[in-house]
Amino acid sequence: MRVFDRTTVRVTAGALAATSLVLLGSAVWATPATTSPVVAKSLGWVLTQSKVVSPGKTVTSREGDLTVGYSIEATATATAADVPMQRGILRMTVTAFCPAKDMPGQKAGRWYIRGMWSIADPKIAVQATKMRHNASVIKGEMLAELSFNPAVEKGDLEATVRLPMSPTCGRWARGTAIFTGNEKFEGKIEGTLKRWPELQLKEGQR
Repeated sequence: MRVFDRTTVRVTAGALAATSLVLLGSAVWATPATTSPVVAKSLGWVLTQSKVVSPGKTVTSREGDLTVGYSIEATATATAADVPMQRGILRMTVTAFCPAKDMPGQKAGRWYIRGMWSIADPKIAVQATKMRHNASVIKGEMLAELSFNPAVEKGDLEATVRLPMSPTCGRWARGTAIFTGNEKFEGKIEGTLKRWPELQLKEGQR
């Protein structure tokens, strides 16, 4: 079990409620204005050699526990030849919320996890991964409901992985997948990617 300092501070109900809505919210994906055929491809990577970049911090209030800033890095290796980004660095920052009592869409004692992740070409600078659109970076979110907080406890987990509409490796695409693995987010992502062949990110477009 990884242990870090728990800091008890006052947090407004409004702040936690806002966080709750973010955790439950679904991404709204735009559809390209085109009649081009959609090409379905594999979406999947094996995540290995995970390391904790930041243990994060837990805030406790009457509304529940909130962990912010837990971040990891891992090596991502594609599971098939048609997967974009055959080998890259996965970086993910995780937020976890556990309500003290039942709330709309959430149950007391359960942990609601949201991870914002990116997989980038190892050759590009970290700062470049923060650009809104970069053909060398794939970005998405990971959502899960768990019985434990992966920032401080060990355990197996399954999560939904979403890749919103983005210029994935030069072509506009979106996808969905499932992650299965452990609390260090070592494991496998498997799903389907839909790409629009005629919509290509122009050189220098961001």
